[in-house]
Amino acid sequence: DKNIGVGKLMITVNALGEKFTDATEISVRPPSTLQKETGSGSITGGNKQRIPIEFRDFMRNTVNYNLVVSRSPVVELAGHLKYLVQYPYGCTEQTVSSAFPQLYYGDMVDMMQLNKSQNKLNANTNIIEAIRKIKMRQLYNGAVTLWDGTDQEDWWTTVYAAHFLLEARKAGFDVDNSLVETMLNYINHRLRNKETILYYYNRDQNKKIAPKEVAYGLYVLALANRPNVPAMNYY
Repeated sequence: DKNIGVGKLMITVNALGEKFTDATEISVRPPSTLQKETGSGSITGGNKQRIPIEFRDFMRNTVNYNLVVSRSPVVELAGHLKYLVQYPYGCTEQTVSSAFPQLYYGDMVDMMQLNKSQNKLNANTNIIEAIRKIKMRQLYNGAVTLWDGTDQEDWWTTVYAAHFLLEARKAGFDVDNSLVETMLNYINHRLRNKETILYYYNRDQNKKIAPKEVAYGLYVLALANRPNVPAMNYY
């Protein structure tokens, strides 16, 4: 039986001239956690195509499915985009992660109604709000913090936010030049320190390597037409 619900185990015993009965309820649950299957395809105009939806080994009364049709193959990214747009946390890193794809796929976000949980705000509004959050979380030295009301700078998040702001400006959004410049200055300043970290491998071996923020920072500076050639040469 592939149905879930409540099952009953009945035990009846005849002994000593009497009849004894015991009923035990047993919860019937799926043998595994939530599973998902996806598929995709294409069809040319004027043709027909049959799309079989197979339940296979899934329990019928627990199955749900969605069929998404679009003129753009980008719709195949919908599942990943939905996860990003509706990510439940509001730190700077996740705010940028949510708004970044909407720079490019805003129309699709609105079309698929991925902004339901945000009071039906459209993609442009989400991007503008992300820019505002970054500005509110910037410190005097140009770095940004992960959360409101803190004074602890985050190197990686600052590079990530600067990358987003550069792309947002390229996409036509109004981004304060002073906001971007102070962040780029901070990234340049961190690169002057020639920082390294200790990388452990093979259990008992280690070596010094450049932090991931270094390569990313150099890339973002190059995007802004401010390449730090000495740092590139050093690393």
